[in-house]
Amino acid sequence: YILVYIREDLAGQILAPPDPRLTNPKMVDRCEREVRNVEQRLREKKEQQTKIKIKLVFERNLVKMSGFWDFAEIPHEQSFKMGRDQMVKDLAQEVETLAGVPRNNVALFYLQYRNNPRQVRFAFMPQASNFRQHIPNVNSPHFDLGDPHLMVLVVAAKEFDIHTLKPISATVQPDELARWKQKEEEETVILLVAKYFCPTTRKVVTLGCHYGQFSDPLHMMVTSGWLATRLKPYIESKEVAPVSEQDLGVTDVDAVAQQWMCWEEFNANDIQPRDVSKKIKEEHLVTGDVIVWQLAPAAGEPSSPEVDRSVEVEGEVAPIYPVQNVLDLAQHIANSADVIVTLHDYRQPLCVDGVVSNGHWGPPRPASAAPLTIAGGKDSKGSAQPPSPANAKEETPEAQALGLSPVQFTPAQEKEIKMDLRWHLRHVTGTIARTFGLSPAAANQLWLFQSAPASNLEDPLNTQRVHSEQTTLKDLKLSSSHLLPLVNPGRRRTEVHLHAVELPWELGSQVFERNLCPLCIRFFDAQVREVGSCLITVPTSGTVQDIMTEASAQLRPEWGITAPLRVLEVSEGRLHRICRPDHAITSLACFPRSNIFYHCLRVESDTEAGGLLEGHQLMEIYHCDRQSQQAWGQPLLMPVAPGEKSGAIKARVKAKYQISDGEFKNWRLARYIDSRTARVGPRPMKEEEIWDAEPDAKLYLEHPHPNPNAHPSRQSRYNKPLTIK
Repeated sequence: YILVYIREDLAGQILAPPDPRLTNPKMVDRCEREVRNVEQRLREKKEQQTKIKIKLVFERNLVKMSGFWDFAEIPHEQSFKMGRDQMVKDLAQEVETLAGVPRNNVALFYLQYRNNPRQVRFAFMPQASNFRQHIPNVNSPHFDLGDPHLMVLVVAAKEFDIHTLKPISATVQPDELARWKQKEEEETVILLVAKYFCPTTRKVVTLGCHYGQFSDPLHMMVTSGWLATRLKPYIESKEVAPVSEQDLGVTDVDAVAQQWMCWEEFNANDIQPRDVSKKIKEEHLVTGDVIVWQLAPAAGEPSSPEVDRSVEVEGEVAPIYPVQNVLDLAQHIANSADVIVTLHDYRQPLCVDGVVSNGHWGPPRPASAAPLTIAGGKDSKGSAQPPSPANAKEETPEAQALGLSPVQFTPAQEKEIKMDLRWHLRHVTGTIARTFGLSPAAANQLWLFQSAPASNLEDPLNTQRVHSEQTTLKDLKLSSSHLLPLVNPGRRRTEVHLHAVELPWELGSQVFERNLCPLCIRFFDAQVREVGSCLITVPTSGTVQDIMTEASAQLRPEWGITAPLRVLEVSEGRLHRICRPDHAITSLACFPRSNIFYHCLRVESDTEAGGLLEGHQLMEIYHCDRQSQQAWGQPLLMPVAPGEKSGAIKARVKAKYQISDGEFKNWRLARYIDSRTARVGPRPMKEEEIWDAEPDAKLYLEHPHPNPNAHPSRQSRYNKPLTIK
């Protein structure tokens, strides 16, 4: 409690209620603004239930569209709100006031979603109806209940100029489009959106809207001169190649069928030819359908969609697909892909969950703090090279960890290549080899992966020779849906990510056909650092002794690895098996695996080959993340004596890894007991505690993961969605 004394003559002034605008004007303004916003939202919500936004599209707006039909790209000129129960004739009156065209000479159409086939096209909007009849009750591709609006197309009679909406001739009576006839079962008048495709410029332009009777033949657009009139502005602006007067002024029906082609655009992937000599009704066209006109190919050029038009060009590693008609253009756009290819060196170190056995145990320093930011590149002496400032910003922790590795390898290179999804994998590998400046023979020695091969267990995409001969880049989309995102090919290109590795030999003729088994050998020194790697081939019927013989021939003096050697299999941070020389190749866990870079063998000096001291035991000591309790990295093999204390073991681990005191103070030696009868959870050991005080004790080093952000990538290897192939 606080006792306050107030002067009697100032009591009224002091105890008077304060004015909020004087004491805290900012808070008052904020509260009033929030109240106004709430009231505005309530008004908008109430108005949304009674009104609908109308977006007016004139034919002059429609002709600005190019390419294949995309309702999301339709430009509108005017927008205003009208009551949902208002009549469409009220909108026609607004159009008459706005454009100056009598409403009797105007027809209105609105975007409508068709179920069979699934299309968004314009449909006729009778003036005697109200807007509520044309509003979908559920979300449609073109209609969002959160922002409801109707896209209305205004089509004036042919006697009006589409740009100025002024009469072209004062003597010709305009058509009365308000009397547009439409019965419940059969339409008598039809509106088509017409386009023109130019094979020279590979461009599709919109000519406008053409209306006529259902009984009219399709060639009427050409013989009546309508197509020539609408195409002339594009020829003058050089958006399309010039068309001869003979082709534009053709009036004979047979000549039209020989000189012109017509296609119906169902969607960007489905283009179907139409017979220009038949009636519109016979071609099953309805109001709002989109058709595309083009000149027929010259004599001798294939025009049938069933003809394979791929052309092998001398000096090119991949075929070229000519674009001669609308269908060719649609297939060209649908199959064009921007392929981002990353070329890896097969000597690149193993990087599992962002961890590289490089002798550095702390998290990598940021590029801004490190005096020498590593990008994975090495000079001739094996020293790290400082990257450019632009690359330093994009450097990932994995790239920094790879750069700190003593392994000499070429850093990964990334390039974007234009490809076609119809290419076979041999075309893909050939293009990659040429783009990266590899030898022509390297095309048969490239392995393709979905991600970095030394960081992911996914198998290669072109492992089997026979299968890869028939596999196309499009097939990768079917077998690996996450590799190619689903996009609208009419709007933007497909993006593909591929990782490639050049092998020292061709797997087919030089390996598999000779009954050889390819293996990746990774050499580790006394500090359990990966210092180098090599690819070898051994007979499938051979033993681990053959691997040791091949590995001994690949040793380098600077690695500090001497014979005798031992071969280890490590999986998920734990020792899987110490392979004896008499073990068969087929018994190895990596034998049936295709990705030899991830499923590799660890080779190191066998310092215990002469035997252990009496009572000593070769113990696996693995690394464990303190937070997730998951094993990571490469385990350590160390002989321990019976009754040896925890402090002595930690001191020997510190000396073997050559770790600084500041880093090692965060490490704890822990023990857990795993037996058939009992399982005791992990428990850190004290300095004076004996490691084998309990039977069946296992040891591990508990310390922070150097790349904690890599844990989700590890979980994804186990928690995969079910896929049916």
